[in-house]
Amino acid sequence: MEWGFLFFFNSILLGVGLAMDAFSVSLANGLLEPQMKNSRMLCISGVYAVFQFLMPLIGWILVHTAASYFTVMERFIPWISLGLLGYLGIKMVLEGTGKEDAEKPGSRADEAKTPTQKDGEETASPQILGSTELKRTKSSVKVIGLATLFVQGIATSIDALSVGFTIADYDFFHAITGVTLIG
Repeated sequence: MEWGFLFFFNSILLGVGLAMDAFSVSLANGLLEPQMKNSRMLCISGVYAVFQFLMPLIGWILVHTAASYFTVMERFIPWISLGLLGYLGIKMVLEGTGKEDAEKPGSRADEAKTPTQKDGEETASPQILGSTELKRTKSSVKVIGLATLFVQGIATSIDALSVGFTIADYDFFHAITGVTLIG
């Protein structure tokens, strides 16, 4: 790999492409907490940037060290990446089109059908997002907890791990430069 325009351009385009899911989750977080302070915005974007930096680096380290020990596996690395991403994609499609959640008692669809409060009245229990509780502030605005933010960071950067697999032929300085631009 040479230091040139194409290397920097490819790394920047990879970063933009990998950041689209983090961008979408950031929009949802902003809608959930409309009065978010600038320092909190920077913290959230920093968590996403760290995960977008770490995941390709972890992928590069795994494949770079594995390829140096097992040169036979080197030709299977793109197929392993394809298998992992294909499995995740198929699983997401099946979960998105399935109706199992709506039929289970206690599911979100079931909870939406049963009224538990009068119009205009807020519930005393905290709202749930995934498996992590959301905290309520004085102005009744939902705030995303640190655990939820870390799960979002990992979930939005899983695809960056496979990018680390594809840059296994980079040397250390090219890999660090590339993942820094991606992050």
